[in-house]
Amino acid sequence: MDNDDCLKYKHKFKKRIKYDIKLFDNYTNIILDKFEEKNINNCDVAFVFFKINKKKYLFKLKHDYPFSAPEILINIENKYTDYYEYIFNLYCFYKNKINTNDVTCPCCFNLLCNYNLNYKLVNFIDEIIKYNKLIMQLSNKYFGLLILNKKNNLNDNINSYIIDYL
Repeated sequence: MDNDDCLKYKHKFKKRIKYDIKLFDNYTNIILDKFEEKNINNCDVAFVFFKINKKKYLFKLKHDYPFSAPEILINIENKYTDYYEYIFNLYCFYKNKINTNDVTCPCCFNLLCNYNLNYKLVNFIDEIIKYNKLIMQLSNKYFGLLILNKKNNLNDNINSYIIDYL
């Protein structure tokens, strides 16, 4: 590939990312913090820093995006870690504590596992929002059951209704 081809490819890469970021405008709970481009080992890499409901995330996009999936990271205690690994660990914790039969495993059924060139960054944003809600529901169910078991002055029928509700 000659220098002109590299410049055209780099321009398309930037254009696609900027188009994807523009779609963030349709969301009220997303704040774009920063956009950086770096050349790492002679490859262009874009870093898109953003917040969803005050939590910090990072899309790391390689030079061949959208032909390769983005790397998605979440900021936990001032350190960026793999988002899907983080969600899967939380899911496993709750799965071992409560009944999660009605919940699909986030590790097996996510956009990265079934990556498609048509996906845009907002598709991953939607998935992040969906998984964050799922973890919140599992957390509520877990803590609800903890409280119910600790303060269990109710009869079994009322307990079963509460558990079904949770």
